[in-house]
Amino acid sequence: METISMDELKQFLKYGNFPLQPTQQRICLPIIQRIYRKMQIGVKFENINVDNLLLINGHHRYICALLLQKELSINEWNSPPNVMKLLCGVLLLLTQMIGSQLRLLNGIICQMQPGVK
Repeated sequence: METISMDELKQFLKYGNFPLQPTQQRICLPIIQRIYRKMQIGVKFENINVDNLLLINGHHRYICALLLQKELSINEWNSPPNVMKLLCGVLLLLTQMIGSQLRLLNGIICQMQPGVK
C-alpha cells in the first residue's frame, strides 16, 4: 500500500486542479495519509459538504479523492439565512464606513440569497 509524502502533497496542492474552493486554511499530513491509505483499500467516506463551489466540510477527504482519482458524493449545503443576514449587515456597515468600493460586493452577496435584506 502506497502512502503520500509531504513533498508529493505540496506539489499536488501547488499544481493540482481543484474545482472546489477551500474554506479551511490548513490541512494535516497525518490525516491526509490516514484517509489516503483507507481510500486505497476501498473504505467509503461520508459525503463532503459544498455551498455553491465552496468546500464547507471534507477538505482532507476531498484532497485524497482527487489524489487517488476517486469520486466522493456531495451534500449541497446552504448557508443559514441568519448567517447571510449577518454577513449582509456587516458588509452594509463596511460600505458606509469605507464607501462605494464595497457596494458592488454587498449587492452580489445579498443577491445570492433571495429574501435576505
